Amino acid sequence: MTYLFLVILLSFQSFSVDIKNKNGKPVLRPTPPPLKSGEYALFLDDKYIIFKTQKTDDLELDLSCYKKNKNTPDCMAFIYAKMKAENVETPNPAMNNMAAFHCAKLNGRNLLAIDSKRNETDFCRFHDKSMVSSWSMYFRHYPTPVLK
Repeated sequence: MTYLFLVILLSFQSFSVDIKNKNGKPVLRPTPPPLKSGEYALFLDDKYIIFKTQKTDDLELDLSCYKKNKNTPDCMAFIYAKMKAENVETPNPAMNNMAAFHCAKLNGRNLLAIDSKRNETDFCRFHDKSMVSSWSMYFRHYPTPVLK
């Protein structure tokens, strides 16, 4: 009877166990909020942050980069994404997520956000809290070679 009650109780919970927090304890992540088309949700500091992005020069930047000027981004994410590639060590192609490695080499933090269809997207977050799609930044620094 107790077992059945526990199963029923757990089935109504809208939490899932994530890996671990900074202290090494399991983190309970609530179900993501409903999102509109074009929105992303990022679970950070025990809550979801909802944000939108805009494309500039093949880079997908969050809208916080456009606070001062709606046409020109002004944030750390844009500055690092525009840096020359020779300033960054080339990641090993055998790594699972080269964009995440590249983000870390640029002193960013790679985070997974979800969209309205629950697809995951890597974003590189910098100290000013600005974000750029990790893969758009990676491919800007290391363009895909054109096959002939």
